[in-house]
Amino acid sequence: MPSGAPVAPDLLPASVRDHLEHAGLSPGAAERLDGGRTNRAYKVAVRDGPLVVKLFSADAGTDVFPNSPDDEWRSLAALAGSGLAPDPVLDGRASPAPFIAYAHLPGGGFCGDLAEVAPLLARLHAAPRPDWLRAIGPLDAHYAAQADRLEAALPQATVTRLRKARPDAPAGAVLPPVFCHGDVTLENLVGRPGQWRLIDWQCPAAAEAADDLLTLLSPAMHVLHGSQPPDGDTRDRVLAAYPDRNVAARVQALAPLAGYRMALYCLWRAEQGARAYRAGAEAEWAALTGDELQ
Repeated sequence: MPSGAPVAPDLLPASVRDHLEHAGLSPGAAERLDGGRTNRAYKVAVRDGPLVVKLFSADAGTDVFPNSPDDEWRSLAALAGSGLAPDPVLDGRASPAPFIAYAHLPGGGFCGDLAEVAPLLARLHAAPRPDWLRAIGPLDAHYAAQADRLEAALPQATVTRLRKARPDAPAGAVLPPVFCHGDVTLENLVGRPGQWRLIDWQCPAAAEAADDLLTLLSPAMHVLHGSQPPDGDTRDRVLAAYPDRNVAARVQALAPLAGYRMALYCLWRAEQGARAYRAGAEAEWAALTGDELQ
């Protein structure tokens, strides 16, 4: 896939407008949408109703959260008409400024009870699992391997201090892989109560269902999106709303190791210059140890 040209903060590239015109969509005004830490999205007026046009950064993402335009487009195509994701409209991945366009969803950002998300995820996890998804093996081994790589990328003095609190990988049954979104955060939930859908499908995976629930419940992901970390009652209600008790038990077992890995990830992102992630690391560390991150 060609690398994306730089995109002005509030300007839809001419190549994208041309692509929309050639597809017969007659694009009108474009409004930059909030959110998105890696890619940019616009609400664009077209003849048959507004579209979201998502432009992809040349940034390939990270080990924890990849950024694949191909996987996003294929996910939307696989889930078209399901009520789980917006319906795809136009594939512009080959454009000089790579993009995809999908139907704009009515409503707004997530504002409901977090437990409402659990049935949505259960529906996704019950959907047919495409064979092109990147495969994530047992989550205990996966999180441990990611933690190893993140430890190796952080200053040694930091790692020496943090490693004392590193949880062991949990024992217990590994569950079969399902169709996972890979980045279930409040920012990626759009719609209205009872009709939430997931957007930003650039890092889906064939993984244990617990992965999506652990991201949804991650203290860091809530702090980074401007909300308070879920308390114990909220976590319990989310897990009670997920219909598979084995998945809920797997979430509970994996939570310490997942939290340690996320704390390392946020520290690494902060080291890379994304200073907002420091607060995410602190939230994960407080949930894991009850202490402040020094």
